[in-house]
Amino acid sequence: LKSFFSQLPECVLLDDLYDAWMAIAELSNVQGKVEEERPVQSNQLSALSKDRIKTIRAQVKTLPEANAQVLQRIIRFCTALTAHQTTNKMSSQNVAIVLA
Repeated sequence: LKSFFSQLPECVLLDDLYDAWMAIAELSNVQGKVEEERPVQSNQLSALSKDRIKTIRAQVKTLPEANAQVLQRIIRFCTALTAHQTTNKMSSQNVAIVLA
C-alpha cells in the first residue's frame, strides 16, 4: 500500500488542498477536546461530530473523481482491517502509524 502511494504522481488529497485539510484536522482536534468534556453514548453522534463529517464530505467533493474513489477504497480497506483488530492488532491508531 505504501509503495502504491509513493508511486502516485500527486497526493490523493491533493497538495493544493493541504491547507484546507489541515484546517479540518485542527477543527476536528478542537471539537474532539470539547467532546471529551461532554461524552456522548457510543451509538450517538454529537452535533460536533456531525458537523465534522459534513465538513469532510464537502472537502472530499472538491477532489477529482479518481482521487475520491481512491480515498473511498482506502477508507473501506482500513475499516475492514480495524474490524479484526482483536486478531490482527491493527487498531485505528496502529493503521495510522503504518500509513503515516
